[in-house]
Amino acid sequence: MTLVLRAAILARRRLEAALTRSFAAILKDAAANDYRYRSCCTLILPEGPNSKLPTPERVARNNRRRREFSLGWELIRRPGRFDTDLLD
Repeated sequence: MTLVLRAAILARRRLEAALTRSFAAILKDAAANDYRYRSCCTLILPEGPNSKLPTPERVARNNRRRREFSLGWELIRRPGRFDTDLLD
């Protein structure tokens, strides 16, 4: 039996089991599962110049710094070759 066929059979069994339950029960179980998942990890962002920004903006600014670092590293690794595609 192929992996795809096994996955399809498992999906069908789960769907049939879900059809026997109420939406409220499924939603309650999903919320409990989500809570268990989220309570397993904690994100602590360090204090710094951007600490008052919302988390998505802090992450975006950090990603920009990483790209700038990567660009600098490429210029050191390959001196004399400055491609504009490295800036994107």
